[in-house]
Amino acid sequence: MYGGLAAAVPLLPGMRPATKPGNGTPGIHPAAGGHVSGGGNHFLQQRPATGSAELYWAWQPYAIPVDDSVGELYESIAGELRGQGWAGVQQQQYDVVGYKPGIDLFAVVTFLYNGDGNGTHNFWQVIAVGGDDSADRAQQEIQEIQAIIDSIKFL
Repeated sequence: MYGGLAAAVPLLPGMRPATKPGNGTPGIHPAAGGHVSGGGNHFLQQRPATGSAELYWAWQPYAIPVDDSVGELYESIAGELRGQGWAGVQQQQYDVVGYKPGIDLFAVVTFLYNGDGNGTHNFWQVIAVGGDDSADRAQQEIQEIQAIIDSIKFL
């Protein structure tokens, strides 16, 4: 039912792994030949001849009570994104996607199952934002989505 990240994320031609300096705990992207530990913010950058696109993401551990499901969490995130003006919001089995009108960025939120703990289901929470807008705007959107997730309370 739950899936995890089993393989390194491949780099597309013209893309390179890198860390965005000054944005939290640096880590190593799996495609760089390292391992992921802790949490942090990173980006892949592609500069094709026809334009530019950047992908930023942040991850951190996240736990939910065993009596709750990640599906309920996705439902809550999707509802909050819609309520804050996001469009094209789709709750799928393993993620929530959407974009903000007028901003050239899309967002994806996913929770990768990482085992069960003492009364909890443990996940890696991943927020990814990509598009042609500025790095500052992408980081702002990640922070806004993180605030949405942080505001969700389980009863």
